[in-house]
Amino acid sequence: TPNINRISSSGITFTSSFCTTPQCSPSRASLQTGQYPHRTGIITNENMAAGRGIPLNPALPSIGNIFRKNGYNTVYYGKWHLGGNPALHNWQEYRKVKGNQLTLLGTLFLLSKPPEPFFLFLSYTNPHDIYQFARLKEISEDVSDIKLPVSFEDNLSYKPYPQLQFMKEDQGKFIYKKDIETWKAYRKFYRQKVKLVDNEIGIVLDALEKSGLKERTIIVFTSDHGDMDTAHRLVFKGPFMYEELIRVPLIISFPGRIPSGEKRHQ
Repeated sequence: TPNINRISSSGITFTSSFCTTPQCSPSRASLQTGQYPHRTGIITNENMAAGRGIPLNPALPSIGNIFRKNGYNTVYYGKWHLGGNPALHNWQEYRKVKGNQLTLLGTLFLLSKPPEPFFLFLSYTNPHDIYQFARLKEISEDVSDIKLPVSFEDNLSYKPYPQLQFMKEDQGKFIYKKDIETWKAYRKFYRQKVKLVDNEIGIVLDALEKSGLKERTIIVFTSDHGDMDTAHRLVFKGPFMYEELIRVPLIISFPGRIPSGEKRHQ
């Protein structure tokens, strides 16, 4: 992650940052409001097409509202996953895009001499596309350089039963009885998705520098949750609260205003 490292080298990295819940929508609601899921009412993933979940309540205080009321131009590009219309939360412009299209919008915004102050929120999907691995019909990757974590040897039979049930009967069953090479391939596939999003972030950072705005722009990098990544012989996210899933990156960079390359462990 050379480009995420660029943010880290110019800011503070918080090594003990945890999401409020390892599910996309509830965690994203917390990021928007600063409140726990039982306060936002978003306690499961939003999927209006399936009749599941409720949209984020526009009456709740949120970062879009706070920044807009303080004179910021608020722009949100990418994954929302909170139902309803982001405009109701005072995001003046919203585009549902992903990958390089998201990067293109972000860079065009930065290079267009945007009115200041502005709050640009770029919400990338990856590495969440690790879920595509379950649909692969053939795995031909060289995984000789991939090591599995020590906890891969865990025996789920003595863990809370939902963990084993998730792997045997639910989303994990595609890999549960596969050979070691398949598990290593999963781990490699995940790293490829991380690299993809890191590349996109690098393009945005280059645009920020080219725009001349870098020295007066605060950058915050974080995520809504992690992935088990074969730790404890588990994949994706599910009914478990291991550190691999709930500890998330948090980096804040503000050149000349906060220490560079510092790590905070509290």
